[in-house]
Amino acid sequence: MKKNLLAWLLVLVLAAAGCNPGMAAQAGETDTEGTVVLNPTPPQSYESEELFDKTENGYTRSFFNINNGTIYIENYDNDFNIISKEYYKVGMELPLFGGFYRSSDAFYIIEGQNNLEENNDKEIIRVIKYDFNGNRVAAASISNKEGIWEAETRYPFNWSNLTITEYDGNLYIATGHEGYVDASVGQGHQGLYMIKVDEKTMEGEFIFGDFWHSFQKYLASDESGLYLLEESDGDRCTTVTKLDWTDLKENWNPDSPEFESRHSVLDYGGDKTSAWAIPTYASPAGLALSDDSVLTIGTSIDQSRYADDGVGYLPQNLYLTVTPKAVMTKENTTLYEDHGSWATITRPVHNKASEATSLKWITEEHDKNGQYIYNATITKINDDRFIIMWMQSWDENRVSVSENGAISDIITHYVFADGNGEIVSREYTLNGNACCHPIVEGSDVVFYSYCNTAFNFITIDTETGEYNIKKIYRITGGDADGNGNVDANDALLVLRIAARLSNATPEAELLADVDGDNTVDANDALLILQKAAKLIDRFPVEGYTGAMA
Repeated sequence: MKKNLLAWLLVLVLAAAGCNPGMAAQAGETDTEGTVVLNPTPPQSYESEELFDKTENGYTRSFFNINNGTIYIENYDNDFNIISKEYYKVGMELPLFGGFYRSSDAFYIIEGQNNLEENNDKEIIRVIKYDFNGNRVAAASISNKEGIWEAETRYPFNWSNLTITEYDGNLYIATGHEGYVDASVGQGHQGLYMIKVDEKTMEGEFIFGDFWHSFQKYLASDESGLYLLEESDGDRCTTVTKLDWTDLKENWNPDSPEFESRHSVLDYGGDKTSAWAIPTYASPAGLALSDDSVLTIGTSIDQSRYADDGVGYLPQNLYLTVTPKAVMTKENTTLYEDHGSWATITRPVHNKASEATSLKWITEEHDKNGQYIYNATITKINDDRFIIMWMQSWDENRVSVSENGAISDIITHYVFADGNGEIVSREYTLNGNACCHPIVEGSDVVFYSYCNTAFNFITIDTETGEYNIKKIYRITGGDADGNGNVDANDALLVLRIAARLSNATPEAELLADVDGDNTVDANDALLILQKAAKLIDRFPVEGYTGAMA
């Protein structure tokens, strides 16, 4: 009854505002093909990018919004037509968000809390498992009851992203942490923090940590082992570490770990003279595995110019490194030289594995200070073919966005590499910003792109490199009549849809559901009217930099 009264009140308000109901476009008369609602993008920290996966019936997009504690899911068929849209409000159990992950049968949300009391018994991280209907299944709790020094944590997720890989029924999670206060420097040291969680029993344990300054990082795994790509200020290089599965399953001692190998793939400049971190001017961006090699990508300045004035404004370029797996053994992890005047305990990062690593620059822009690479990814097509994609800030000849906003003016660049890291194609470009990690389906690399007014599914042929925009959706939230504006006519049309006086396609209903409760009703109309009158700046599921269709 309350909603019916609100609906009639809205009609009176619309009439008073000078809106002629007879002029309002009805959903059945409007071309609503591909219209979608604008939803919030995930937080930009802690590697919580939107998740994009292949399913039995098509594709799915999902993410967790920390602002309202909601899991958002969208399902598409194999032709990229939207099938369903789901919301599950699950809330936050701990105050800090670490990451979000989708396995083949569940979602996992990683949360944490600070431990300023420096209490080893206090829960630091919780990994919560939900089924695909938003039901809480179980949770793993991580503390430091064993009293391991490397596990001491005041601040979880500190100065780091969070990365996850699966192997043999376990989640392996790597992030950063700050340890207990060191009186000599007045704060705790920052470093790597790794845990393992059994997906069936949801028993979790700390498996390794350090205080060697560990920032951006990526995990990958295959039958040969678990690999970690890590930006390490303590090592003054980007490293690749291999952990052997046998050690992890049978002999692993987190208080005294033995890596299969660790080596440098990119050395940093600068002279580290104290425990305080100094800039790296480099960042790893991705890790992929072939049968024989470990491939990594990242961005960096010309590290030989580290001492230059204005070093922070030097252009950063994209590189690819390749290390043969055969050299990544304990026998080859032998320290060749002292690694810095400050370090009294050096780690073996310069060795036969680092000598066997090749580095290739994919971009070579040296003249435009302040320019950088962003959103770089490496995706495995098969053991002998990989696609490397990136965007660069110095693109000057962008194509104008089309009138309906279907194509972004941002340019995505891509090349193909073989399993040995050789670039085997020319450099391709397309207009659109890759907004997820691409996936491979058949002979296509599949991803999506969006700008302020459009959301596109795009495929790239894995052999020819040709791309196709497969589906275009509009993402102007609240524009129920599809005329490009949010106004009183949209509010009236939403009321007609809610009262079943107008037929609406599923896409139109998605567009009208601006409060994100899976129902088109008078509250949606009220929100649209408020936005049209500039009484609110955004809808509950709108107003962020990207979109969930």
